Amino acid sequence: MSRNHKKAIIAFLIVFAVALCHLRVVPETALSERAIVVGLGIDKTEKGYVVSCEIINPKSQSGGGQGESDGFALMSGTGKTLDAAIGEISQKTGLKVSLSQCNLIVLGNMFLTEQTFPSVNYLVQAFSVPELAIIAVAENSAAELLKTKPVMTTLSALQMQQTLHSATDDASIISTNVKDFFNGYLSRTGVANVVSISAKKIDKNDVDKGSGEEKDVYEYDYSKLALFINGKSAMLLEKDDTVAINYMKYDLKKGGETVSVDGEIFGLQITSKKTKYKTKVNGGVPSVFADVEIKARILEKDGLGKYFSVDEIPEWLTEKIVAAMKEVVEKKIVATFEKCKARGVDVYELFDKLYEKSFKDFKNESPNGDYLNRIRLIVNAKISVVKK
Repeated sequence: MSRNHKKAIIAFLIVFAVALCHLRVVPETALSERAIVVGLGIDKTEKGYVVSCEIINPKSQSGGGQGESDGFALMSGTGKTLDAAIGEISQKTGLKVSLSQCNLIVLGNMFLTEQTFPSVNYLVQAFSVPELAIIAVAENSAAELLKTKPVMTTLSALQMQQTLHSATDDASIISTNVKDFFNGYLSRTGVANVVSISAKKIDKNDVDKGSGEEKDVYEYDYSKLALFINGKSAMLLEKDDTVAINYMKYDLKKGGETVSVDGEIFGLQITSKKTKYKTKVNGGVPSVFADVEIKARILEKDGLGKYFSVDEIPEWLTEKIVAAMKEVVEKKIVATFEKCKARGVDVYELFDKLYEKSFKDFKNESPNGDYLNRIRLIVNAKISVVKK
């Protein structure tokens, strides 16, 4: 090995050692000066914004934050801008507010009536909020939702994150992160989904006495969905609408339906779902054909009746169960489409499907035009059922 090579290796090792020491020392100092936010609430007022931060391991200089003795705090700040409100929290805690670990942004219900959307993109750019952070809308104020105490954990934000992150393939919930929202916002139709969360107080008699829990505790409902068009609130959808959108737009591995056949109730569990589209334009009438392919298994029969177990259900009855589930799925999809169509909302983003698959015949249409009034949606639910 030449002398120059030896010098280069020695120089590299010195630089590497210095860098390693620097990396080991700096974060400890930096963390002690930061308020690490795991959940962020934004409420709109006449004077600007109220921002609520759920902070882990705060080093508060002034006190006054909820839960500080438990190693966390819920701090709030007000201001004409988001930056000013966050700055007030920094002043209260004596710490720099860090949003790089914030995986949940909750908007207050005022944004369901406001004609503006908070500058979430500013939070991503200026405060390094992750693009995978979930966006949600509270049934009431964001601050009140974050104040609630869940059953399983101490922090409401962590409970909501855990549920929504694990629900990406569940038919009953639609979880939207920052990236998803802006993909919808920038699409041709501008439609973006945001989960709506409500909190319900649990009867203390239903809480395990051994847990030692004395405060009010809550459970959360994620079944409703808020629709935004070009960043403006369009409408609030119900549980069945959430399921219908999942059937049309997303791959699924969880969820289920309950059907009635010959006076008996059967529960079916979805194991997989994919949707395939075909389009055509004929005489100015755009048509979208959606094949919703669902695999499910009969999970439960309500009451034993003549069949002791699910395995004993005969084939002719299985075919009736399949037909019943097919009808339920198709009705939900069409009902949601018609409801949103009446409000001028292309809930399934069918414009994009037509533009991509029938470009030659559809290229002159505008997403702001009357295509939605002329469109034909033909849904064919293809159900495959097993008994175990």
